[in-house]
Amino acid sequence: MPKSMRSVAPGSTVRSVLAGMLAAALLLAGGPAAAQDSRSPISELRRLAEIMGGAHYLRITCAGRTDQTWRRMMVEFLDAEAPAEGARRAELVRAFNTGYTREERSYPFCDDSVRNREARLAGEGRTLAETLRDRYLE
Repeated sequence: MPKSMRSVAPGSTVRSVLAGMLAAALLLAGGPAAAQDSRSPISELRRLAEIMGGAHYLRITCAGRTDQTWRRMMVEFLDAEAPAEGARRAELVRAFNTGYTREERSYPFCDDSVRNREARLAGEGRTLAETLRDRYLE
């Protein structure tokens, strides 16, 4: 398998990005106390969903539609953060689709800029997930 399909950024695999995102989601998954917290993470969770949507588009642009890596991550993220149908789940799905559409408009075909953009998004997602994890572990 080509390195570009195994790795989204130098030294980091898609699996490690997923682990960070899911760890943040599991920590934030919501009981009533989390919902009442004045530092509600919903905007950050929306951003994570947008990142996964954008990365999904970029990945399938280069690797083909059978590569569902980022979509699978989103399903796991939804199962952790918004397991029941409802407004929160719908909001996160909309964010995923927004990220997908945004990247689709900017990157119509595969080239090095697409691979670089996917790596940047993965890095942004990892950083955001780690920030959320650290904030809610305090």
